[in-house]
Amino acid sequence: MRMTQKRLVISSAIGLAAISLDVSAAPLETLYFTQDVGWVLPGATTTAGGPIVAGPAAPAGAPAGTFSSFSWAGTDPDSDFSSIEIAGYTDTTSPSAGGAQDLNNDGLWTVGESWTISSLMEDNHVIEGPPFPDPLWVTNALSNFRVFADPGRTIELLADLGHATRIEFFETPNTAPCETPSPLGSTCDDVYTGFMIDFTPLEFDFEGFHYTVNFDLQGGPGTLVCRGDGAGLCAGDADAEEGTFRVYTPEGEMSVVDVLASVTVQQIPEPGSLALCGLALVGLGAVGRRRS
Repeated sequence: MRMTQKRLVISSAIGLAAISLDVSAAPLETLYFTQDVGWVLPGATTTAGGPIVAGPAAPAGAPAGTFSSFSWAGTDPDSDFSSIEIAGYTDTTSPSAGGAQDLNNDGLWTVGESWTISSLMEDNHVIEGPPFPDPLWVTNALSNFRVFADPGRTIELLADLGHATRIEFFETPNTAPCETPSPLGSTCDDVYTGFMIDFTPLEFDFEGFHYTVNFDLQGGPGTLVCRGDGAGLCAGDADAEEGTFRVYTPEGEMSVVDVLASVTVQQIPEPGSLALCGLALVGLGAVGRRRS
C-alpha cells in the first residue's frame, strides 16, 4: 500500500511538471524585421591611386554618415568605374516575400524560413592601371538590424545597431592566366573577402521562449560565395581560410550576394517546472533503491 502511494506521488509530480511545461504562451511563429545599411567610404583614392567616388547617402535609418554605394577606377583616365551598392530590406520589401524562400507563400517571415535582409550588388568592370595592391580597398558595411513581434513594429524584440562587417576587395590582373582562377571556372574574377564572425547569431528571450537569429550568405547567378570550409565548388579554392568568406565576381558582370536571416525558437523551462522534474527524479531514485 505504501509503495502504491509513493508511486502515485511520483506520477503526480511528473504529471504536474509536464502540465507546467505545456501551459506557457505559444511561441511567435511570425516575426518582423528592418535592416538599414550603408557603406563607410574607404577614402578619397584607392591605394593604386585611382579615385573613389561616393554614391548617394544611405536611406534614413542607416548608420549616420554612410552611403548606399561607391565606385572606383584605376589611374588610366579612360578606365571604366566599378561600383558596389548595398541595400537593406524590411519583411515587406524583402525579395524573399512571396518568393521561393517564402515557404508558406504568405508574405510573412516565419520561424524556420531564411529571408534576404540585405544585398550587395557589384557592377564589375575591367580597371586599367599599374599592378594592383592587395587589397585594393578596405571598408565596413554598417547596419542597424531590428526584430519586432508585431507588423506595426511597435514591440521591439532585438536591436543590433551599428554592426560592422569588414570587406576587403582584391582587383585581380585582367589578363589570363590569372593567379587564382575562380572555382566556377571563369578567369580573372575579382574577389572580396570578410570574416564569418561578423555573422554570429543573435539571441533574445520573449514570453518564456528563447529565439536565435542565424545569418548566412548566398550568391546570385554566376556569383560564388566560399566560406573557407571547402564545400562543394569551393573545394578547389586554395586561398580559402577557415572562418572567412570569399566572393568571386566575374569581370563585366553584375554580381549579387544576399545576406539571409532565419529564426529558431525553443521553450525556456520555468523554475517551478524544473523543481517538479527534480522532485520526480528524486522519487524515481528512491523507488529504485527500495526495489534493490
